[in-house]
Amino acid sequence: MTITIQTADKEALAKVLNLLKTLGINSVNVQLEPSTASESYIKGDKSIDPTSLFGIWSKHPKTLEQVRATAWDRKFEQ
Repeated sequence: MTITIQTADKEALAKVLNLLKTLGINSVNVQLEPSTASESYIKGDKSIDPTSLFGIWSKHPKTLEQVRATAWDRKFEQ
């Protein structure tokens, strides 16, 4: 029989392993899987072409320059 428990917390893993030991279960196999979340997103990736996102403004077309100007023109209220 196989049971899969997924956790990113090492402390929780230690608690589960201790519980299994107290129940007399000694045949435990732990497999660590590498995180794939960091591979799909790279901070500061400037190679992405933002023009594909402009469809969200289909009724009000915008250029890249207009989007940048609007983003930098925000005023912070204090």
